[in-house]
Amino acid sequence: SRWRIGRNTEATNMARDKSELKSGMGKAMRSFSALIEEVEDLGGSDEHVRKLETDAVIRRTIAKLLIGETTNGLGDTPTVTIDRDKKLKAMIEAGRYDWTNSDITDKNFPVEGSGTEDVEVILRHYDKAMTTDAVLADLDQDGLRPMRIEELLALGADTKTRDLQRQFPIIALGSVWQSLDGGRDVPCLFRRGSYRSLYLSWLGNDWCEICRFGAVCK
Repeated sequence: SRWRIGRNTEATNMARDKSELKSGMGKAMRSFSALIEEVEDLGGSDEHVRKLETDAVIRRTIAKLLIGETTNGLGDTPTVTIDRDKKLKAMIEAGRYDWTNSDITDKNFPVEGSGTEDVEVILRHYDKAMTTDAVLADLDQDGLRPMRIEELLALGADTKTRDLQRQFPIIALGSVWQSLDGGRDVPCLFRRGSYRSLYLSWLGNDWCEICRFGAVCK
């Protein structure tokens, strides 16, 4: 399935804003000074500020914060508890979904590892259509890996986060199943009307701009 929602882009205004920032070095220096003050307030030093020049990941993360790409719907990074010793069926039942794809089984989606741990989840939002390869490359560049099914199901079972799927689809690109017809599918949380659904979506999709892609730190 594909979800696409149109979005207006004011390219002319954006280009003008960029030009004004680059030409107005006084404004840029005031912004940089404000950033330095925030670093100092947190106990940082010049060495921390110099990372803006030497660390591309930090620059990219700050840029995404400024344009809102790291927003996940909660305003922060939710933490969920994962019990990898549970059977997948028990994980699904804990989510109390109104509909579940019958191909999401222990055999098709084996859980990795064992034990219980708390995991911080990032719901990456691009606000534009994305290919799977583009999402995976972006996550990898930021030191993240795609969410796996056990993490997706923990998100769907937690009372603080289970209703997020009513707002937007949540995709777990880290667990892939190849069906008998050769298609490669990944598990997703979505809604059908008022129903919360756990279903499969074809990995070859172009993902629409409302999707969130679950990720965790490597």
